[in-house]
Amino acid sequence: MLETRQARRFECDEAVDCEVRGQVRVAFLRDVSLTGARLQGAELPAVGTLIRLCPTFSEWMPCGPRAWVYAQVCWTREGVEAGLRFLEPSSRLSLNWVGRLCHGRNERRSSIRVATEVYMEIKVPGVRRTFEAVSLDLSQGGVQASLPDQVLREGSIAKVSVCLPYGVIDAPAHVVRQGADDRPHHSLQFTELDNYQSEALGGFLRQELASQKQARAEDPFLARLFNRG
Repeated sequence: MLETRQARRFECDEAVDCEVRGQVRVAFLRDVSLTGARLQGAELPAVGTLIRLCPTFSEWMPCGPRAWVYAQVCWTREGVEAGLRFLEPSSRLSLNWVGRLCHGRNERRSSIRVATEVYMEIKVPGVRRTFEAVSLDLSQGGVQASLPDQVLREGSIAKVSVCLPYGVIDAPAHVVRQGADDRPHHSLQFTELDNYQSEALGGFLRQELASQKQARAEDPFLARLFNRG
């Protein structure tokens, strides 16, 4: 099966859940367009296999049902790389997370985003109480936080304290997405990080990402997950 490239591709490094015959595996999108994508992972499915995929953890996911995208494997290379052809119209894909990845470098995030749990404190103007939260993913540009208390409103501001292993980063933030009652995951964008804070946070993220990749390579459970039928 041949893959015909009809659209410009954009480089990315997006973790996605891939479901094949009821089994979900984690892989990575390395480039993407509105017609297809290049996928990397362990023991990828054979040519012709129908799959569906969705971001594992990222700001692309809306609150509510997961935004699955259906695709077919067009080619594979050494079992660790595969070309995908999307089976949905480009007009529909342009409105979901695929389209947002394809909007170009100016629209895409400029810093790495890592799924990591870090203790946080959040202060809201006009509220005396300090709220405790845990990050779901973190970047130099912002954070997705789990905060059961519904005190954050989209468009509002807050002061965020991110507790790293070697220090605390205090930064004002803008709430860009408000969580739902059944999924209290709030997205906040940092508005004023100085150079020291940005470098400290970037160093932590690079170290955390390297540790996670090493753990995935050594984890026997993940090895069985990727290698099962």
